[in-house]
Amino acid sequence: MRGLFLLTWTMPLVVIGVIFRWLFDTQFGVVNWIVLTLGLAQEKIQWLTGLDQVMTTLVIVNVWLGIPFNLALILAGLQSLPNDVYEAATVDGANKQQQFRHITLPLLRPTLWTVFLLGLIYTLRTFDLIWTITQGGPFDASQVLSTIAYRRIFGQFRFGEGAAILNLLFLLLLGIAAIYVWSIRKEETE
Repeated sequence: MRGLFLLTWTMPLVVIGVIFRWLFDTQFGVVNWIVLTLGLAQEKIQWLTGLDQVMTTLVIVNVWLGIPFNLALILAGLQSLPNDVYEAATVDGANKQQQFRHITLPLLRPTLWTVFLLGLIYTLRTFDLIWTITQGGPFDASQVLSTIAYRRIFGQFRFGEGAAILNLLFLLLLGIAAIYVWSIRKEETE
């Protein structure tokens, strides 16, 4: 089962982008067909062409893409939790909800922090998925730093501006990575 979860994560992002562009197509997309068939909407939703919906659609795709990796990390974190703590809590009369709240979540906090920071880094550096699905459109509604830099460099030949944007993105990602390394070292010293 774990292999099936990770199978979607191993697909090239360009392929995933093309599949989701087809799934969310306004005229012939499967998602609109399902939404209309179930009666969740009265008319077709402009998932990739509506200014208000395009970023939500890209977030849905990005979350779907990150689920296998995040599940693998959380599963590894859950499997590393010590059993003796749960046995002691059971002897002391703690129910499953209390064990989850007072034992599992605090012990899993470093893993969840890692999942959050790695997801943030991955999301901020996303280019190929957005470019394949929307190319930053419609009307620049789905532009992110990497697509803005790409357009400046390869569309307008303004290399300095594009490089400056990418350097800012690099510094932002470096800062997040530094926070991640600091939190791991802090956890090891505790």
